[in-house]
Amino acid sequence: MPPIDPPEAIRNMLGNVRPLPPDHLSPISHFHLTTTEITLALRYVQSKTDRSSSKPSVANRHLSRLRQMALVGLIENLERFFKELAGVCIDAIAPLTADDRLDTFRVSGSSIAGHYGADTLGRALCESGIWLDCKTINERFRDILQDVATPATLQPFQVLPLQPHHEKLRYDTLQLLWQLRHSVVHNVGVITESDAVKLRVLARRPVLARHTLEPSPIDIDYLSDFLGEVAESSNARVCSRVAELLNRINTNDPTLIDDPGKKAKDLASQFRLPVTLAGSTATPPP
Repeated sequence: MPPIDPPEAIRNMLGNVRPLPPDHLSPISHFHLTTTEITLALRYVQSKTDRSSSKPSVANRHLSRLRQMALVGLIENLERFFKELAGVCIDAIAPLTADDRLDTFRVSGSSIAGHYGADTLGRALCESGIWLDCKTINERFRDILQDVATPATLQPFQVLPLQPHHEKLRYDTLQLLWQLRHSVVHNVGVITESDAVKLRVLARRPVLARHTLEPSPIDIDYLSDFLGEVAESSNARVCSRVAELLNRINTNDPTLIDDPGKKAKDLASQFRLPVTLAGSTATPPP
């Protein structure tokens, strides 16, 4: 086989793909599937290393680099989850409303062209965005799931609330993780002087600059558990709000939702939680 020059080989790489699993249609299922894939990959390499004759110090150095990559993958998995979750909300709410709730999604002409073939409005508006800040995530979900009735019967929505204390702790920890992801992605794990200042403020503890972050196996386990809790609580909170909002819309105009039973079934499948619309309850598929 004749050699291929690197630029051509890189272009050929775009053909090395696999189809998305059926679980990708449910944001929370897609999130858990990816988390499992990342953590199992690490455990597989660790088990192979434990049974090999390699020096522990050498093996740990290589595994530390892999855990850096896993840290980024796990955090970005949560970002994708929020984008997919917002897409589900838009697809459920937008066709039933005529207001400014989607004005926050500024999409350029080139982006519109790139997403012209997207199969849903929610994906077209959310897939290309950056969702790496708790304030931005809160604002976007607040706008999508706002109650614009006069008078409004639902309180402004927060997917990542700041109260009570345990919610504020979760919010602050997420802010820390977004910054940690930045350090690993943009500086290949090196904590620069600038990174150290930001991380110290967010973590409220000393952070050594000009060092390389080397997550331990237990660090990755705790990270995975924490992100899973955030995803599960956010999924349940958004599911409840979507159902509340749709029920309010249906009460005001029962002609807008053609088949509440089917709508409830679709949402239960996407959220993997029971959903009740207009008195019709649907449960997620097994």
